[in-house]
Amino acid sequence: HSQTLADAGYNPLPDYAEPHESSNNKEVRAKYPLLMTSGARIPYYFHSQFRNLPSLKAKFPDPVIEMNPSDASSLGISDGSNVSISSLRGSIQAKAQFNKSLKSGIVAMSHGWAKSNVNELTDDSAQSLDPISAFPGYRGFLCKVEKV
Repeated sequence: HSQTLADAGYNPLPDYAEPHESSNNKEVRAKYPLLMTSGARIPYYFHSQFRNLPSLKAKFPDPVIEMNPSDASSLGISDGSNVSISSLRGSIQAKAQFNKSLKSGIVAMSHGWAKSNVNELTDDSAQSLDPISAFPGYRGFLCKVEKV
C-alpha cells in the first residue's frame, strides 16, 4: 500500500492496466503479430557507449533481435538472417538470433544501437504514457519481423 499514491488520488495498490497498444486490438495484432520486449543490456556496453572499441565490437558487433526458432521458421527466417523489425511508428534492421527460451510470439532486442534504435519503434504518445509517472511503455509493443 502506498499512502503517497492514495494521497494523490491513485490506486495505492499495484494494478494491471491493459497497454494502449494492446494485443487485444485485433486489427493491429493482425498486422503486428509479435510482442517486442526491449531494453535488455549487453554486458560489453554501457547503454550506447563503447560500441566503437574494436575489442568489444568483436564480441558483439551487430544489433540482434532474439526470436523463438518456431516463430522464425514460420516467417522463413534463419539464425543470422538480416531482418526488418516494424511497428506502427517505423522500421529498423537487425540480425535474427534464435533463442529457445523465448515464448513463441515474443521477440527481444537490446537498446543502444545508433543504426538500429529500437526506441524508434516504441509508443511515446500522450495516450500511452503511464498516468502516474508519465513514462512511455518502452518495454513492450507490437511488431512484425520480416526477412530482408
